Amino acid sequence: MGSWKALLLDFDGTLVDSERLASDAIENVFRQNQWPFKVVYRDAIVGRTWDAAMATLKQDFPHLDMQVLKKALKSEYKRLRDLGVPLVPGVVPALKELHLHYPLAIVTGSERDEVEDLLVHHGLDRWIHSIYAAGEYPGSKPMPEPYLYAIERLGLKHDEVLAFEDSPAGIQSVISAKIPFIHIRHCSPIKDAHPSALAAFHDWTEITVDRLTELGKRFPR
Repeated sequence: MGSWKALLLDFDGTLVDSERLASDAIENVFRQNQWPFKVVYRDAIVGRTWDAAMATLKQDFPHLDMQVLKKALKSEYKRLRDLGVPLVPGVVPALKELHLHYPLAIVTGSERDEVEDLLVHHGLDRWIHSIYAAGEYPGSKPMPEPYLYAIERLGLKHDEVLAFEDSPAGIQSVISAKIPFIHIRHCSPIKDAHPSALAAFHDWTEITVDRLTELGKRFPR
């Protein structure tokens, strides 16, 4: 098992190919309401909690009711999600193997019901040890609190866990938490291996217990 005592998994963009849904949802809602849209607004929502996204968007739309916007975005996101959300390649065989060796915990900016619905739909719920979702910890990615909360609840130290991330917000969160991480590039806007990552893989087809064991042996402590 190497030196890892648990694996911390981001959800959107890391396990499920859903980052595009948040991007599409915000663009659709803005177009439908004829509000001026900037590509940077996608960065405000991807990888963050809904409330953190609203706080960022409020800077450009101070007179807009953020609760109304949040409701519209969540409704459009759910509509797109209900059309189908594919898994990142290799997730099923990888988690099936990994859960026999490590507790698997999800650390996500999505809300618990959104995560649980997709886990059950894809049959992944049987392999997940715990979920740390939006509203259950203070702050939001890219702040370190989601990961700090997770390791505190697991009773583990920073160097005893290995995280998996794809988005800039998530990567900044795990770096700030001083937790080693794997960069999953399949859905990531960061296409080259992140320089701070312990390793980078295109998707889960490249990830095995043996590879993680080797990374654990090489990780400096």
